[in-house]
Amino acid sequence: MAFNQIVKKVICLSTSDKQKTYTHTEAQVVQARLFKYLIRRGRFTAFGEHYQFQAMLSSGNPVGWFNSTVPIHTYSDMYVRWWYRSLNGETYVTWPGKQKYFVTKGIDNKNSGKYFPVSRAMISSFCVAGKQYLSFFGKEKKSETNHLKEFDLKLDYNKVYYGGTLAGIIAHHKPVKYHCCFSDLFVPGTAGNEVGFMLTEVGWVGSKTNLLKDEYRLIIDNGVYYEFLPLTDNMFNDAGKLKDNHATTLSINQLGNNIDYLLIITNNSGAWRYLSSYVIRFVDIKNLMFVITSRLKIS
Repeated sequence: MAFNQIVKKVICLSTSDKQKTYTHTEAQVVQARLFKYLIRRGRFTAFGEHYQFQAMLSSGNPVGWFNSTVPIHTYSDMYVRWWYRSLNGETYVTWPGKQKYFVTKGIDNKNSGKYFPVSRAMISSFCVAGKQYLSFFGKEKKSETNHLKEFDLKLDYNKVYYGGTLAGIIAHHKPVKYHCCFSDLFVPGTAGNEVGFMLTEVGWVGSKTNLLKDEYRLIIDNGVYYEFLPLTDNMFNDAGKLKDNHATTLSINQLGNNIDYLLIITNNSGAWRYLSSYVIRFVDIKNLMFVITSRLKIS
């Protein structure tokens, strides 16, 4: 066996020979545990102090408190009030420590005009999901591998933070793991859902179990806590803003098949109740399988 193959096997796949899956019941337990972890991690940040995360944890119903006090945020809500402070070098704004990395470009290396924080915890979560995905589809994806051009990995540094593509951030923070494991995933000019996984603005949400189908399995142990808002008419005003940013959301144990849901994400990088642009529909809730039905233009 060639040396690089040995390295790849040891570094990338030794702890994930199979893609880890959960039943619907197990997923509820994992998500409940993850919710408390995220609140504990965020309680001493400016965001957590503002919304009283410490008291929330001590209450008899932290999820209910969270839903009733923390509003659903769009990108502009998070940036204007919170994330710009992290960009300026302030620590403990929405996640512990200093935010060193921000996704500022898409997979196609084009500037998005937006800044999404990427913590070290989130990078580790991406690595876990990537290893699971490659352990499942490694052979199928091998023939499709393209080598990334150098500019796709290069990050911009403005003396406060590094900005660039997600691929570039992972390659900068974990270069050996990236080049051994993840260069197959981030192919220039392709969107995540075209190569078998679903990337939202703030997290890796799902992976396909069959590349010939448009169905994804929800990843529930990847540092992402989910809420689901049933899509109805007249939810948004003429400016594309959600009319009720305290609308009643559903947790994973309250979902049904064949219903369109707006996907709301809290992650391990300082996104709190973030309204993603994706609308999803579960086709097999027992196995957490869903399809993407549309993407909305949210302001």
